[in-house]
Amino acid sequence: MSISSGEDAGTRTAVGVALRQATRFDRAAVSLPAGLVAAIPVVAVLAGGTLAGDDVAAVTMGAGAMLVGIAWRVGGGVPPLATMVIDAVVMSLSTFAGAASGNVVWLHLVLLAVWASAAGLIVALGRRSAVVGTQAIIAIVVFGRFAQPIPAASGLAGLVLAGGVAQVLFCALFGAPPALRIQRSAIAEGYRRLGALAVDPDSRAVAAAAALDEANRKLTAPTLLGDAAMMTLSALVQEGRRMRLEFAALSLLLAQHARENAAADAALHRVTDRLRERSAEALRCIAAVVEGDATADRLESRGRGTRGGRPRAAGKNRGASEPRLEERVGPARR
Repeated sequence: MSISSGEDAGTRTAVGVALRQATRFDRAAVSLPAGLVAAIPVVAVLAGGTLAGDDVAAVTMGAGAMLVGIAWRVGGGVPPLATMVIDAVVMSLSTFAGAASGNVVWLHLVLLAVWASAAGLIVALGRRSAVVGTQAIIAIVVFGRFAQPIPAASGLAGLVLAGGVAQVLFCALFGAPPALRIQRSAIAEGYRRLGALAVDPDSRAVAAAAALDEANRKLTAPTLLGDAAMMTLSALVQEGRRMRLEFAALSLLLAQHARENAAADAALHRVTDRLRERSAEALRCIAAVVEGDATADRLESRGRGTRGGRPRAAGKNRGASEPRLEERVGPARR
């Protein structure tokens, strides 16, 4: 009896969690510029087809562009161009399969079973893959209601593909941030996580490591090979990884010292707290410079070190010919 009641309670809890997640509205995912980028190709192909006098072509291309745009906006962020291309191709094939097999009931049902099984399996690959599978089912079911000979089915599939390609091209031109903006933001996030780790070494180590790994992954894109700024940005990631290990080692040494010395060492705590605070401030300043929210002069003025309790003059120990960070990595807003 108790086991049954426990299972019922677990089921109710799972259903409640699912309902809360289904009704949750994430305002951070709402982006007016991204919505406009996704909507403009839909309007463009609809208008182009209508002006050409072919309403069917206009609607078909508009559907292709809209569904490919949805494949992007479901996950938000930077347009996943590879996923969008796959979505456009899969919908085009689904359109052809549905329209060409509409007159042969048994063949159409077999294709529906195959498409439904494949769509269910690719859900395991993630949210965007699930969207691609769902839209493939939509295409084969909707266009399967309008049975066409093979040449006409090929034309419908081409129109769907044309709408999807229009969406992909427009997003590639206007939906992605400028060059290196993504990489800069990832590195800046990694350094902000390092700053949090400097202050709270016990609870932020995993977050800092994950942020630096993500930054390194974004720097390994094939399209960035040969970029003059990449070596400096990669060096920042490697330096951040070394600092994470140094913070971990410092934390372990302090914990060992506390175990071996029962009496509280107030002077040591003051020094280490001051070191952590200054390290965190310097790391936040580096993140601001990399992301383009501050200049190198502000970095120097805000993060000046001390020697013997007195502030050092900005730039005193830097050679006149040594390039600044923002000069090494290029303009922040390009």
